[in-house]
Amino acid sequence: MQALVKKRGEWTVVTMKGRIQLEKTGAFREACIKTLQQQKVVFEMSHLQFVGSTGMTEFFQCLAEMQNTK
Repeated sequence: MQALVKKRGEWTVVTMKGRIQLEKTGAFREACIKTLQQQKVVFEMSHLQFVGSTGMTEFFQCLAEMQNTK
C-alpha cells in the first residue's frame, strides 16, 4: 500500500493506493499515530485495489487508537 499525505487547509488528506496487507498494517498504524495526531484527517480509499476484512479491522483499530490518544 502507498499512502500520500497532503495538507488541504485545516484538513490532512491521506490518499491510499494499492492493497492493504495485514503484515504492513502495524507500520501504517505507527506512522498514523506518530504523524496525524491532533489533526483533522480524511482517508481517501477510492484508489485501493483490495482491502480484506482483517485489513479493515486493523485500520479501524488505528482510528480508535488515534482518537483515544488525543
